[in-house]
Amino acid sequence: MQCLKTGKPVENVELFVAKNGRHGIEAVGKIQPQVILLDMNLPDIPGEEVVRVIKSQGQLKDIPVMAVTGNALQDDIEKAVNMGLEDYITKPIHFETFLHKLARILNGKK
Repeated sequence: MQCLKTGKPVENVELFVAKNGRHGIEAVGKIQPQVILLDMNLPDIPGEEVVRVIKSQGQLKDIPVMAVTGNALQDDIEKAVNMGLEDYITKPIHFETFLHKLARILNGKK
């Protein structure tokens, strides 16, 4: 993987991309990632449903999920946090804010 900001390779990072919610749920079950970055507006099922399925599965429920979405209303953010999302970032993404939030999640801090 390559850093967008510096163009240098990023070590120890693998990025897996799913084309829709169903494929994402399937991939998470197989890969068991350290963190899930989830668009809440998916082509097949709502992001809320993806979260519900993941959080209902014992081996997946503790994987932190961060919403990366265009839904910027305060109600959307509160709803997502109440569903158990670790964090929420809206598009367009401020890169430094994104990296800070991601580092906080990976370091186990809220």
